[in-house]
Amino acid sequence: MGKTIDTSELLYRMGKYAEIDVEEEKHDAFMHFMLLLTRTIEKMPNAALIHKNPIDDEIMENQYKLTNAISLVTGRTRNDGWYSTWIGMTMKIVRLKSGESAGFRYIKDNEGHDYPGTMHTSCVVDYYISSDKKNVIVQTENTIYKFEKVKED
Repeated sequence: MGKTIDTSELLYRMGKYAEIDVEEEKHDAFMHFMLLLTRTIEKMPNAALIHKNPIDDEIMENQYKLTNAISLVTGRTRNDGWYSTWIGMTMKIVRLKSGESAGFRYIKDNEGHDYPGTMHTSCVVDYYISSDKKNVIVQTENTIYKFEKVKED
């Protein structure tokens, strides 16, 4: 069994980063809470996410769906620019290194159709990969990108 996290310690650490604005819409408040929780767990020594640098060949071979892109300014899912198009797309990670722009190659659009092209991000601050390599979180200067591995047929 994995290690447990003391909830009082978790709440204490969460309070150090920000407070949830209870006046927000329920969904926005929940998304903000999840962002705080993610940031907090990432900083804990017994978290399931581990930092890897550089990424290995298996990560480069896998396909990942972009499940969310959260603004570091607002704590909410981004809907400006191309974000509404990118969220839900299947991509391959082609470049991921702290201090540089990340690069992702499009594989499929939100409806499962082949989709050509690539995207790049602002400078990568850090990234985390779950020990089973099914989840990748990339934190850039402006956004936290959350990816889930696409199940193989």
